[in-house]
Amino acid sequence: MRRYLAAPLLLLAGGLSFALQGIGVAPPREELRLSPGAYKTVEVKVFTTEEAALQVSSRVIDWTMKPDGTVVEVPRGSQPYSARNWIQTSLDPFAITKDRYHRIRVTVRVPDDPGLSGSYWTALQFVTTPPNPDPASTVVIRVAANYIVYVTIAGSERPGARILRFDRENDGFVLDVANTGNTYLRLRGELRFLDERGRVLRSLPIPERVVLREGIARMRLSGSWPAEAALAAVELVSTKPVPLPYRLYAELALK
Repeated sequence: MRRYLAAPLLLLAGGLSFALQGIGVAPPREELRLSPGAYKTVEVKVFTTEEAALQVSSRVIDWTMKPDGTVVEVPRGSQPYSARNWIQTSLDPFAITKDRYHRIRVTVRVPDDPGLSGSYWTALQFVTTPPNPDPASTVVIRVAANYIVYVTIAGSERPGARILRFDRENDGFVLDVANTGNTYLRLRGELRFLDERGRVLRSLPIPERVVLREGIARMRLSGSWPAEAALAAVELVSTKPVPLPYRLYAELALK
């Protein structure tokens, strides 16, 4: 099972000394396909690598994603495809230690609304709260871990995407992809360098990227290519939450 540690969230007060606390969740996300009126109960574990006990609070948040892949919290009600109100779980504070993780059951209940279609998302966020801050410290760093929940309405999926831009940028390339369907996408693919006869000289993997519904992903691709390469080509596929019915392809002349 994959486990992910979170990065610093908030910087409180000012000064020179600080305490950094590590917190993580397993699994880091849930990807569900449910019909209107259906529900599913899942489990998430919250853990730490710190020796001292950590106090943790939790809340359900709305979020979106920048083109570079950064997850950004947005105000409640501002995200049109929010599944925030579909989450049922305990939000009581709890404590964790290095040897004792906390287990939380989460029920995702989809409203019985035939008008729902495509993908919706939210996150359960866990934030550390120092129980006994050092009086000599003037800076405390809180850390958050997000448990991402995607819900796709089964049978309503219409995945789609198109490449908006594929250009050279500095010593690499920039690739912009727009999601034109009603689900989120998990794109992955390959960057290839070809000679004038169309033979592949070198291939480089394109790491997986999520593109939200109505979103745009900007991928910056780097890597050297053979001097005899005449063409760069990218090819992308998506298999989640349902397969994209076609491959995305673009070419760029290098000479």
